[in-house]
Parts: sequence; C-alpha cells; structure tokens
Amino acid sequence: AVWATSPNAELPHPQGVGAFAQVDAAGLGFRLSYLRYSDATQKQGVVCQVYSPRIGCGVEGVDTSARLGGLRVDVLKNLDLGDMVQLGAGGGVSFNSVNSAATGESGRRADLLVPNAGQIGRQATLVLSVAPFRGVPVRLVGSYALHWVRFKGCASAEDATSGYAPFCGTERFREIQVGASFLIPRQ
Repeated sequence: AVWATSPNAELPHPQGVGAFAQVDAAGLGFRLSYLRYSDATQKQGVVCQVYSPRIGCGVEGVDTSARLGGLRVDVLKNLDLGDMVQLGAGGGVSFNSVNSAATGESGRRADLLVPNAGQIGRQATLVLSVAPFRGVPVRLVGSYALHWVRFKGCASAEDATSGYAPFCGTERFREIQVGASFLIPRQ
C-alpha cells in the first residue's frame, strides 16, 4: 500500500498499491518496483461545448480523477541491524504515465491537458525491513520516498485552446509505503 502527498492540484493526497522485487548482493539491494496511485478532486473549471475553436465555454464545478503509475529501479545500500532488521538507503529512476479525466456538472468534458507520453522521474528511498519471526521467510517492509516526476504536459501560451495544464514541470511526491515480502533464500 502507498500513501502520498504532493503540491500537484490533481494528485494532492493519492493512495494506491505497488509491488517490488529486490535482489541483495555485496551489501547492495537492487530493487525493481511498480507503484500506482490515484486521487479525485473537485473544483471550479472551464467546460466548453467545443474546444477548438472554443465555443459555449463557462465555469462550473468539475470532478477530476487522476492516476499516476510507474516502473522504478533503485539501488540501495543495505545495513543489517541484527539478524532481523535491515535498513536500506539509496535512489534511482522511474518511468511513469499519468491519466486523468475531468467532467463538469453539466456532464460535458472539462478543460484539462494531460500528457500522452511517458514521464521520467527520480527518487530517493529509505527502506526498513523487519523479520517478525526468526526462521520464517516473511518480512514486514516500510519505506519513505521522495519521488520527483518531470511532467511534460505544458500548455503553450500562444495556443488559446490548450487549456488547463496541471501536469507541467517537476513535482515532488512524498510517499509512505507499507507491506510484506517473502524472502527466497539463495541456494
């Protein structure tokens, strides 16, 4: 499970799920993960009958749902704090996609520019892993991450039809992740 906060108007407090696989070797952890979270917001926005050219536009209440999902690769420096606790710190890169839909009170599509290409990101991650029972290959895992995503959904100042563009520039997401993992021993 993952909970996040960000200054992004469409993803202020997203929640979601993820999965990861990690291989440890020589004091390092190589972690591959996929996280996906979403949020819903309500605010005033522009709704038009036709967007190009802009015909029949007006301001009304808008419901927006947004989803951010991405594949991440991290390299962590692991520190064993006894037989049952491991701390890892490091960072990596991410490849993300963002999807969003906005609907006005009238039922018409609201003004919203969403990038249709992948968004590159980077993250710094701190991971705490605890084996609650000696000899049982299950670990409880908690992590805190700072994730910066460079959104490429910017509006052109010259294009009057480009509209509302909340996915523009670099945004920082603060994430808390909790879950469980199954340890596969090396043979």
